[in-house]
Amino acid sequence: MELSQVASILRATPQTLRALLRDVDQEVLVWRPAPGEWCINEVVGHLIEADRQAFMIRIKGMLEAEHYQIHAVNADEIAAQRRDHERNGFDLIDKLEGQRETCVELVMALSPEDLERSGEYPPHGEFRVADFVYEWAYHDCDHLQQILSNLKASVWPHMGTIMQCALSGQK
Repeated sequence: MELSQVASILRATPQTLRALLRDVDQEVLVWRPAPGEWCINEVVGHLIEADRQAFMIRIKGMLEAEHYQIHAVNADEIAAQRRDHERNGFDLIDKLEGQRETCVELVMALSPEDLERSGEYPPHGEFRVADFVYEWAYHDCDHLQQILSNLKASVWPHMGTIMQCALSGQK
């Protein structure tokens, strides 16, 4: 996968979210499929924070420092502090979209040498810039899938019993 493809995924994620969620009510955006699981707004908030705390800061740190120490991020704690379940989901998408061009510029500016720079992430070991760049695209796809799962789960109770049985493979 080329860096331009990673950049394309990063650029497309907010646009995909906007198209997917355009007519979804706020109550669906803040609905949690189970205790301890994130609502759609919290997933979008997580993408915002991951850009800053898991990807941008780590990549820049590895580019700037000779022996960069990568620190863990507690995503659940950050989500609780952000309180995105109380926010307007479309404002969150706007925020994500607003910062993504900076993310895309960073990815597109990386040279082959930059991709090989690394940092130590105890207790996991050494990671390269490339590891985080490609994980960034994977991360977006993973969370888009999570949002789709939340949407599917929010639709489920509105279907009749026969349709639910048919879709779950029951007779």
